[in-house]
Amino acid sequence: MKNRLFPLDLPSLEWVEFSAAGFERPVTGVIYRANCPPCCGVPLGGIGTGCLDIEAAGVLGFNTVFNAHPRRPQLLLPFLGLVVEGKTFLLTTQEIINGGTVQGCTEPTAKKKEDWAVALPKIEGVSSVKKIHYWGHYPVADLEYELEAPFSVGLRAWSPFIPGDIGASSIPGAVFEVHLRNTTDEKRQGTIAFSFPGPTPAEVEANQFQRQVLASRPIGEIKEPFNGVLVSTKDGVSYVLGVIGEEKLRVGGSLGANGAAWANMATTLPEPQPNDSGASVAVDFELEAGEVRAVRFVLAWYAPGWQGEENIRYNHMYTIRYNTAEEVARRLAEDHDSLLKRVLAWQSAIYASHELPGWLRDTLVNNLCLITEDSFWAQPKPPLGDWCYPDGLFVLNESPRGCPQIECIPCSWYGNLPIVYFFPQLARTTLRGYKHHMRSDGAAPFDFAPIGTMGLVSPRWDWQISLNGVCFVDMVDRLWRRSGNDDVLEEFYDAVKRSTQCTINLRPGPEGVISMPDGNVGREWWESEDWYGMCTHVGGMHLSNLKIAQRMAEKIGDNDFARQCQDWFEQGSKAMEEKMWHETSQSYLLYNEPDTGKISTTIMTNQLDGQWANRFHGLEGVFRADRVKKVLATVKRTCLVENGGAVSFADADGTPQLVSYGIFPPETYILGMTFMYEGDKETGLEIVRRSMYNTVIRHRHPWDLTNMIRCDTGERTFGTDYYQNMMLWAAPAAVEGKDISALCAKGGLVDRVIQASREKCRTP
Repeated sequence: MKNRLFPLDLPSLEWVEFSAAGFERPVTGVIYRANCPPCCGVPLGGIGTGCLDIEAAGVLGFNTVFNAHPRRPQLLLPFLGLVVEGKTFLLTTQEIINGGTVQGCTEPTAKKKEDWAVALPKIEGVSSVKKIHYWGHYPVADLEYELEAPFSVGLRAWSPFIPGDIGASSIPGAVFEVHLRNTTDEKRQGTIAFSFPGPTPAEVEANQFQRQVLASRPIGEIKEPFNGVLVSTKDGVSYVLGVIGEEKLRVGGSLGANGAAWANMATTLPEPQPNDSGASVAVDFELEAGEVRAVRFVLAWYAPGWQGEENIRYNHMYTIRYNTAEEVARRLAEDHDSLLKRVLAWQSAIYASHELPGWLRDTLVNNLCLITEDSFWAQPKPPLGDWCYPDGLFVLNESPRGCPQIECIPCSWYGNLPIVYFFPQLARTTLRGYKHHMRSDGAAPFDFAPIGTMGLVSPRWDWQISLNGVCFVDMVDRLWRRSGNDDVLEEFYDAVKRSTQCTINLRPGPEGVISMPDGNVGREWWESEDWYGMCTHVGGMHLSNLKIAQRMAEKIGDNDFARQCQDWFEQGSKAMEEKMWHETSQSYLLYNEPDTGKISTTIMTNQLDGQWANRFHGLEGVFRADRVKKVLATVKRTCLVENGGAVSFADADGTPQLVSYGIFPPETYILGMTFMYEGDKETGLEIVRRSMYNTVIRHRHPWDLTNMIRCDTGERTFGTDYYQNMMLWAAPAAVEGKDISALCAKGGLVDRVIQASREKCRTP
């Protein structure tokens, strides 16, 4: 049928190319259906706004718009209803209407899976849809409903997330475009209603909610008329539910799971009660024969701050620009058309990048959902100091449900690339946080706060100390190479120098350059493994750090430190090539500590991470070129698997360790990119494709990306919403054999994405 958001005859659970509403050229995506849904749906939200998931069953999912951290079990509440010829349809599945206990999307390490289940009441007196077809392309969720009615219905739910535009990407709200299509040759009447549950008393520490009906302002103050209802607390938490345009609107209390209320919505909506934080709005309509019409609901939310550690509160940066949810709603009403065009424009730039395979284009778009799931952006107010003025502090939460700690530095090393690419101003604020929390001896913090809802005043330094400084130096260089601005180097060079000195001196002597710290303390990223003495993975990363720091020292004019970095590099490289190569396995040793006799010939799949890091930064590799080729041949022979792409380790005889420590998906991406940079693009792409296929299609976690998977089955074993997966955004550079500077230069993918969204800007 014409006017669909996307075709309904597409296969499920595979990457397909198709035409879609708002796109001039075909796109690539994955179609899910309510009988084979993703674990959780597209999150609507932007930078530091919190988010609300839209599920493939036509219900609301995880909700953090009122600062519920860690993310609680999914709401699984229907939110759209349609009345046609006296029959009420909830735009959800029969399973939801039947009620009962529904298992929600579960944190894999949860001790009790039932804690993530949702008890749903039976909803009487309404009908479900026959089918729901679901296509997500963050920040957009497109749903097509099939119902036994003289209507066809589609939903495009979206939030304004626009790479390169911090302001537009931090609007706390969403628009729900309901596309109503009269499929008959007669005029038809009906009612469409939207219900939102509002915050719980626990979320806002209140049980009294004020309501105010909002009407359009005089013509001239706003381009689009807007009507709705504002629900607020005395502490300033509020939301607006309304409709854009000349619609005649009725407002009421929440419909929730009240079947009678849904069934009667064509004539009346329930009266809100004092302790009812929810709201509903309804629009009555007429459609001529064959007519198609969009009703645009808007949901805007506003939470002045959030609770941190020790009863400390932080203020959302978006509250600098908006005073109430009403202001947010009116902004969306005025600019919804241009904002949506810009969203689709930047996505089009990615979908049109045919130097990348279709599956990678799709996953790059959806990968950005991690920004809204995990981001906080705090105003530069106490307890934060003057060091973060005027831009505040932007941070990412490692895993809101599984491991909620702020700015875990290896996660940021893996995952801050889209922030560096598209919001370098925010990446700079984070680096200021790392610089501020740096220990007096130059040790970079492992995190800004241990596990908790939020924290910026109690960092840790010693865990994974062997690599924390490497991450910091690398992230400074990323921002410098992306921006080309030497003022970045001037601001952070002293911290880079102190961090490098700390890292290299953790163990004295030439061998110490590539070794674990004295006493082998602190582990490294593979936390379950024991590491002793010289380690190839740690050593390669240290060598990468030295070459990056040397280039910075030369640029800044610190020739003495540049020579010191070169001397350290030569010492470390000599030790690596003379004491760590294992000829029998054609691989570097996992570790070697001559003083204790501890040695391991286990083959580590990602032993060459330092090689990749330097290639990505536009530098020469850190290992002997001939041995790099041999290592990759060994890894290709022993470590590659179908489920997930690769194992973490293989025995010296070449047997892959399928049931030992799992593998991190971002490390699989790095492995693939290492193959690409070393000339084997086909193998590299296949490794990354297998990993993404396992995540997106086999286990259906496109918006719920994990930290670790089993090497035998590909099932996730730890973590949800892990922002380290944004390492995927390094892949386009490797595909083209470019470094970060070239990817961000004029005409590169990053530049094309930013420019595409700017072209759709409204005329001032």
